[in-house]
Amino acid sequence: MINRSFKNAKIIFILFLLSFCINVFAGDIEKGLKLFKKQEYEKALPYFQKPVAQKNPDVQAALGYMYREGLAVPKDIQKAFDLFLESARQNNPRGQYGMGTMYDLGLIVKQDKEKAFKWYMYAAENGYKNAQYNIGIMYARGRGTKRDYKKAREWYEKAVLQGHKGAMTNLGLLYYRGWGGPKDYAKSAELNTRAAKLGDDIAQYNLARDYENGTGVPKDYKQAVYWYFKGAENGNAMAMERLYEAYHLNRLGLPRDDEKAHYWAEKARETRRKTGELAPESMSIIEKIERIWF
Repeated sequence: MINRSFKNAKIIFILFLLSFCINVFAGDIEKGLKLFKKQEYEKALPYFQKPVAQKNPDVQAALGYMYREGLAVPKDIQKAFDLFLESARQNNPRGQYGMGTMYDLGLIVKQDKEKAFKWYMYAAENGYKNAQYNIGIMYARGRGTKRDYKKAREWYEKAVLQGHKGAMTNLGLLYYRGWGGPKDYAKSAELNTRAAKLGDDIAQYNLARDYENGTGVPKDYKQAVYWYFKGAENGNAMAMERLYEAYHLNRLGLPRDDEKAHYWAEKARETRRKTGELAPESMSIIEKIERIWF
């Protein structure tokens, strides 16, 4: 009887130690992932290098990104691909998304937009908002799949429900144009407002246009100028150019000021030189075409 009690106590103690170790390892993984999300890659790396952590699909996907970009580790595209694939095989949406980026960008593998779309779709169906946004863009622009604005709306909407500001901006454009569904200026302006307040520079520019023209909101030049300044300060060249026009031509209630006009014109040119972005033919409501790579 005493011997059996001793064995039971020993088993309980071993189970306690295993549970303790598992909790410690889980805590380390969580700490590493939190540091990764803060873009503190060098601090995250020691947590990710532990053998138990490297079996975790979230860690594998994060390490894949770090190796792909050369963040705190030497750039190694093959290792990035292998890590994304191992994560994806465990049905991890970030791993699936990482595989999509490899085919989208043509890294190690031949560039293949259709395969990129397939991998993004796996991640999107798994609830990953960045993938849902990318799928929306690919449907809207006919990349890797047939153009379908209705489906673009559906996927942008899913990402919007998770607070994705880029999806808000692009869904707002579809409502503004009436592509894939009814035209609704008020809904478009509402989405632009939400994204603009979250700091999206395209939405800030689009919202300024809404206030300038009175589409979906009452015409209000003060609000237009406010959001043009927000967009310009956030690096949006079109907002800078609109401020140049306003100061140069005495528009939007702003006094003519050649010095300020020159400043914003030069700022816009400098921004376009850095980004390689071409000046548009007209300053209309625009789409956010930037895809997200993790």
